[in-house]
Amino acid sequence: MMLLLFLVWLMLISFKLYLIRTYTKGYTDTQ
Repeated sequence: MMLLLFLVWLMLISFKLYLIRTYTKGYTDTQ
């Protein structure tokens, strides 16, 4: 159970980092 929660947590963190990276890249491109 704890392993499953850990995997979901890791996926959420990586997904959030991916969104931030793409958002900042698009933001700098429009500047």
